[in-house]
Amino acid sequence: MTNRVSVISVSGRFRKVELGIEKSAHFFLGALNERNTHLDIFLVSKRKMRVINRTHRGKNHSTNVLAFEHPRNFPVSSDHEIELGEIYLCPSHIKKHKEDIYNMFLHGILHLVGFNHENKSDRIKMKKTEEDLTAKWLSNKS
Repeated sequence: MTNRVSVISVSGRFRKVELGIEKSAHFFLGALNERNTHLDIFLVSKRKMRVINRTHRGKNHSTNVLAFEHPRNFPVSSDHEIELGEIYLCPSHIKKHKEDIYNMFLHGILHLVGFNHENKSDRIKMKKTEEDLTAKWLSNKS
């Protein structure tokens, strides 16, 4: 079965990156062998990201990406999709800090599928996966 991805721009100025994010979502989820999943992606302003970061993490500043996994008992759709969660990207924060939006997005996906960077070995594994998938994404785009 296929994956379902929803990309929502909270501001019209981010609409130009929606299609690229949607394409990369399908690519990354496929590369991670995720099947029949649903993922919501929100492109938000720095102000909105600051509010989300403050509300959920207690940090009163904007950030590049936040990922929120749905609880395991989250109701699934009638077609038995797995609800991965939500990813919030702040394109203006990412641009200001000269980061790559696709790398930040991939970082969020990896958190939703179980990766973390709590200790050194987890950081190494996550970084390696990010590098491998980013290289595959870049070669796929060209």
